[in-house]
This record gives sequence, structure tokens and C-alpha cells, in this order.
Amino acid sequence: MKKSLKVITSVAMAVSMFSSIEVAANAATTTTSATVSASKTSANFKDLANVDAALKLKIDALLEAGVFNGVSKDYFGISQNMTRAQAAKVLTLIYNIKVDMTVTTSSFNDVKGSDKSNGWAIPYIEAAKKAGLITGVTDNAFVPGGNVTLGQLAKLLVAGLGKKVDTTGTPWYKEVISQAVDLKLLSEGTNGAQIASRANIVEGAYGASNLAAKNAFSDEELVKRLPGFQNRYKKVNGVKLHYVEGGKGEPLFLLPGWPQTWYSFHKVMPELAKHYHVYSIDYRGMGSSDKPESGYDKKTLAADIHSLVKELGYEKVNVAGHDIGSMVAYAYAAQYPEATKKLAMLDVPHPNDRFLKIPLLSAPSAYDLSNPDRAWFPWWFALNSIPGLPEQLLQGKQADIVHNWIFDYQLYNKASMTAEDKAIYNASYDSPEEIRASNGWYKTYRKDIDDLKTYNKLSVPVLGIGGAKFGLDPFLRENATDFKVVNLEKTGHWIAEENPQETIKLFIEFFQ
Repeated sequence: MKKSLKVITSVAMAVSMFSSIEVAANAATTTTSATVSASKTSANFKDLANVDAALKLKIDALLEAGVFNGVSKDYFGISQNMTRAQAAKVLTLIYNIKVDMTVTTSSFNDVKGSDKSNGWAIPYIEAAKKAGLITGVTDNAFVPGGNVTLGQLAKLLVAGLGKKVDTTGTPWYKEVISQAVDLKLLSEGTNGAQIASRANIVEGAYGASNLAAKNAFSDEELVKRLPGFQNRYKKVNGVKLHYVEGGKGEPLFLLPGWPQTWYSFHKVMPELAKHYHVYSIDYRGMGSSDKPESGYDKKTLAADIHSLVKELGYEKVNVAGHDIGSMVAYAYAAQYPEATKKLAMLDVPHPNDRFLKIPLLSAPSAYDLSNPDRAWFPWWFALNSIPGLPEQLLQGKQADIVHNWIFDYQLYNKASMTAEDKAIYNASYDSPEEIRASNGWYKTYRKDIDDLKTYNKLSVPVLGIGGAKFGLDPFLRENATDFKVVNLEKTGHWIAEENPQETIKLFIEFFQ
């Protein structure tokens, strides 16, 4: 299973998550056309000059991944019809089908290696046929230069995602077109009888690769990496929450931060499960949990967690949170001290008056990336608070660029978070709904600051673990009576991933 995910990462992640290093390696081994390098962008093709920006982004992603080439050095062929040979190649690449590039003979009589137009496609045609993605027009004829209708394209894309294709309608493609539209593979109003252009298959391939990557990084797949853990769901406080649980002992609730999910604790969960019953939770707006229009203030998020605690049959639990999760964890302990045994806060305090003093302009050294000990400037606090704008700006590749920059900006040891780790997180933050929901955590900061003033000082034991400089120590001095702060050396913001062994050690010592 891990091997399968890694392979998908090199193609689907290149399209959906955009890891240029793995893309280059993959494109070098799978691209057979000599006309255009996979490193080209839409700017290199004359016929893409007037194409809208959204389609250009998708074309750039597919070029980068080696899924597409131009029809010549200067022309992409955006308005040309898609051939069956080209469709076979696209299908194998976006759906992670193993292609044996040494295959030079086709099982179809009309596909010849000597054919300059279509001979290059033999390995892809045979791989797609073997995988059951595509068949010949007859048993012996593939018709590699033949056209593909939009109905046929819809059928191929939907089937490639492992979904049951519905061809029971009249005409036969009516229902499968509807399936493809619902999956955002084709546009509303698509006529299944029309011939598919390369623009159509760009749209379809981009959407399918996103879905394939999400499937590869689904909770069901990721939890397989953690033996003894299972996915669970509970509806509490009017929202469905997803969490992953495993282990035996006292309950330990883990609350992740932005832009991550329950998986951010994957390096520490197995060892912690030897001592505690571990729950890593996607709270409201995160991952596979519900994303309602409201309720993203930390007081309400904490109420969700408290309802989950009661639903699971506990009276008192240990809670640890990172980043936004640290804010929620504090709000939980402040509102429900009787339901809190101990609290651990990783790197970030609850929103407080100091947040109102964050300057508009950064310190001169804030972007000196060569200095891992530099001061950090959280400019995304402001961006994520703007109503509606991030949802428009940050989708797909654009979101990945921003999130990957933020990951690297706050990492001390960049090797501690892999390209695949980032891709897993990005898969949960690349749609307008996901961006809108997660930004709700930032839009409520002023309410959170006001709510803090209504809480009593924490009396429960608190462990603060600081890897960066977000002001956790002074916050706890003002808002807790029984606390200890440990600052980890050579550790950035992503504490449980950058320094898992020390995190495990501190947790076990504190929560025992």
C-alpha cells in the first residue's frame, strides 16, 4: 500500500499537489514524445495566449506532470480533437497505471510501432487495456487516431476512479455525463455526442487527478500506515466529527493545527498508544469533519470536543493541541476544567491582546530563509481573515504554493516534512469549501480574544512546548497557575513532526 501511494504521489501529486522534484523524475521516465519537454508551460504555446487563466493553470499542472505535451514546438493543440491514443496515455498517467515502456508490439492489428503518428502510444494502449480502462473498437482494432466523444470520455474518467459507470440512460451517455459533472470532471451542459477536444480532456484529467490524489491520501488509506488505529465518526453538537483512535489507557485527545489534519501526529501516535487511548481529531472545518457556515470560534470548537468526550463516555481527559488546535485545547480546559486532567499546548497560545499588536510590516530579517532562528511574521493571519478572497485565490496549485511556502517557512529541519506529507495536508485544503471552513478559525480571532477575558485562569496542570516564538510563555504566565514551558532547540513550528521523540518523551512524562 505504501508503494502504491508513493507512485501516485509522483504523478497525481504532481498534478494536484505539485512537487516539482518528483514530477521531473516521473516525466523523465514516462514521456515518449520528443516534440515538447514536460518542463514547458502554457506561455510557450502560441495557441494558449488567449486561454483563460484558470485553464492555463490546469494545463501548466498537466505539462509539469508529463501528462500532456504540445502537438508541436509552439502549439499545444487546445482546440484539436483528442485521439484515442492520446486518451490512453492520459488515462494511464492520471490513474497510476503501470506502463511497461519496453512494449513495442500491440495486441491490436491496427497499432504498429512503425506508425509515426501513433506508434509511441503502444505501451500506454496496452497498459490501459490490461487495466480495463479502455478497449478496442473491435477485438482486433483500436483505431488509435480515432476521435473520442464526450460521452466516452466521461465513461473512461468515471471508471478510472473506481466508480460504477451508469450507462442505463437514454441516450446511453446521459447518466454517465451526469456522474462526470457531479465529480467536476466535465462542465454543466456537456453533450455526450460531441467530439472531445484537448481542452475537454485537460479539464477532465485535472479533475480526475485531484480526485485520484485525494483517494490516495484518504483517511482509509492513511490509517493503514498506523497499525492498531481506526477511523471513527461521531455526530456531536450538531456536527459530524472525524477522528482516528487507537491504544489503551487513559484518554489523550490530540488537536491538530492549520493547514494540517489528524495525520500531523502520525509520528507520535504509535508510541503514545502504548500508554494512552489516543484520539487524533479533525475538529469542525478540518479534514473529513463537517464544514458548516458558522461555529469556528474556539469556544464553540471546544464545546464540540467536550460533547465528543461525553459521547465517548469519559468524564475527564488529557488534551494536547498544536497551532489552532492549541487554541481550542486552551478554550476546552478553560470552559471545562472539571473535564480536563492535564493540558499540553504546542507552540501557539489562545488568541489574546498581543494578537492585536502584530505589526503591518515585518521585521527586516523575517524573510531571511537562510537563518532558521529568524523572527517569524504570520502574514497569513490577515489573509485568512478576509471574507471570500482566499477561496477565490487559493485553489489547487495556488493553495499548494502558499501552504508549502508556509510549511517551509516555519520548518527548522526541512527534511522532517516530506513532499508527500505536504501533499497529504494540501489535499484537505484545496477546494473553496475547505478553504472557507478553515479560514473560519482565523475570522473569529477577535471574538476569541473577547472570550478569553471571560475565562478564569487555568488551574489544571499545563505543559507548554515551544519550537518557535509565538508568545506561548508570556501567555501562560498570565493565564495559568500551574504550568511549565519547554523550548525545544533546533525545532520549528511543526513540533510533533520535527522532533517526535522529544514530543513523545515530554508527553509521557507530563501526562503520566
